[in-house]
Amino acid sequence: MKKKNLVLITNRYPYLPGEEFLHTEFPYLKNEFEHIYIVTTNSLIKEENQREFDSSIKVYHSFERPHNKSYLLKQLFKDSEGLKWVSKEIGQVALSPQKMLKLLNWVAIAVQVKQTLQTLVHKENLSVEETVIYSYWQSPGALAAVMLKKRFGFKTVSRAHGGDVYAERHNPAYLPLQSAVINELDQLYIISEDGRDYLLNKYPAIRERISVRRLGTKDPEGTCERSSDELIRIVSCSYVVPVKRLELLIDALKLCKNRIEWTHIGDGPLFEQIKLKAEELPEHIFVRFLGGKKNHEIYEYYSNNKVDFFVNVSSTEGIPVSIMEVFSFGIPAIATDVGGTRELVNQSTGKLLKKDIQPHDLALLIDEMTQLSNEERKELGVKALKTWQEDYNAERNFTSFASELSE
Repeated sequence: MKKKNLVLITNRYPYLPGEEFLHTEFPYLKNEFEHIYIVTTNSLIKEENQREFDSSIKVYHSFERPHNKSYLLKQLFKDSEGLKWVSKEIGQVALSPQKMLKLLNWVAIAVQVKQTLQTLVHKENLSVEETVIYSYWQSPGALAAVMLKKRFGFKTVSRAHGGDVYAERHNPAYLPLQSAVINELDQLYIISEDGRDYLLNKYPAIRERISVRRLGTKDPEGTCERSSDELIRIVSCSYVVPVKRLELLIDALKLCKNRIEWTHIGDGPLFEQIKLKAEELPEHIFVRFLGGKKNHEIYEYYSNNKVDFFVNVSSTEGIPVSIMEVFSFGIPAIATDVGGTRELVNQSTGKLLKKDIQPHDLALLIDEMTQLSNEERKELGVKALKTWQEDYNAERNFTSFASELSE
């Protein structure tokens, strides 16, 4: 029997900021299900930040107001099921106060989300046979979904991306109850092969519970124009935070010999600091900081401007959607070999860099790429577009994924 109802557990969606990838996926979910109910798990949602949205979609908030940890812990200690989940790993974290607090907070949030899910199920009179629970993150929301499954028997799945997969990206390096939750899900959908391999290396017994379902980006229905003069134009697009290592890119550009125009799209906590550092660049390196842009504005930029290469020197990634987007415009990429980036970038679609690359070596590689002939650059762009068409087309990926969810 095809499922009619989808319960979608998000962080903030349909509220800004974040979860742009889910915003791209959502129309395909709406086409597949008659009724969609969204459960948000973030307590810092502002109603005025709601995206344009179909009024038929019902949204339930797990937290109607900001909360503190003491409130959450009080709720946890009232919930016997939550305490049973804590007991599964308390022995592993007992000697680490930080991990202990993270475990308690994680389960406490899950308990609150579980209560919201129970309210939704009863209020909307959802039947087990016609409903699927889908957590967009392998987070406390996924644990809450599993709690609901164990009580009612709903089909329950989750996606997993980057920060919710790789424990080493956190301090302490710990994601509570990761294997225990995956083992209770009907399926965990990883967005990259790298993420799948990472989890299977840690938890070989959960092989049957994990599969790769890629994200995708919209078809821009056109490609980006390349430079026809002696100026090579490169673009980066990211939130300006330490993990994106824009200072590394600037240090490399200082050493580049060729005339380059670098445009950065995005803002963030380090935005002013990076702009100040960019003032150190020599006269033959031109810089433009465009600040934060909405997704459609980024597409408009690629459609209306010349771009020769995209650059991403992040220290960590899940699988970069920013590169999927530029590939859909036929723009090749220069990127560090982190997370699932190698599933996109290789010698035929750009240049894959060592994670720990130094400014001097990065400068040499950028100069090498800028010296390619027009034909060589064109060929890289053709291969980049082909990669997007075959593996990261939203229409293809999200249509089949939504259909699979409803089975």
